[in-house]
Amino acid sequence: MSAKHPIDSFSLLTGDLESGGRLLILAPCGLVEINSVDLVTKAAGVMEFRSEHALDSEEAIAFTQLRNIDYTVEKFPLRDVQKAFDYMLSGEVRSRSVLVME
Repeated sequence: MSAKHPIDSFSLLTGDLESGGRLLILAPCGLVEINSVDLVTKAAGVMEFRSEHALDSEEAIAFTQLRNIDYTVEKFPLRDVQKAFDYMLSGEVRSRSVLVME
């Protein structure tokens, strides 16, 4: 599960997948480079996580805690919604980004 890895480390992550394993990307991060040999020889894959309900995010966070996976949540005040949206479109997001009421 990746939420904040540098883009150039995705090939390293696919190398660590077990047979049939999946790399789950939690947030848009722009163009990434992966090693297709790792995926083909291990029947592994890369998947996105699309959160459509708050419970989806809560379950993903609970999973990271259960498996001792590091994650971060980047918070944007609601008044900065345009800044948050532009940041998402830039492909620079490295963590879970959320709008918060203040």
